[in-house]
Amino acid sequence: MYPLIVFLPLLGSSIADFFGRFLGSEGTAIITTTCISFLRYSLFFIFMKSHRQLVLAISE
Repeated sequence: MYPLIVFLPLLGSSIADFFGRFLGSEGTAIITTTCISFLRYSLFFIFMKSHRQLVLAISE
């Protein structure tokens, strides 16, 4: 899950760069927004996982 932090924005920008002419402005906007949205949700789950471990370590 941690490599997603690097590769999702890279994937979105690469697709927008290489296939932007074929996808058009709306297609590239959808692709990049989707990649950033998945990144946002994965960061939320990574944060919650680390926060839960921190709370458990403090309470012990």
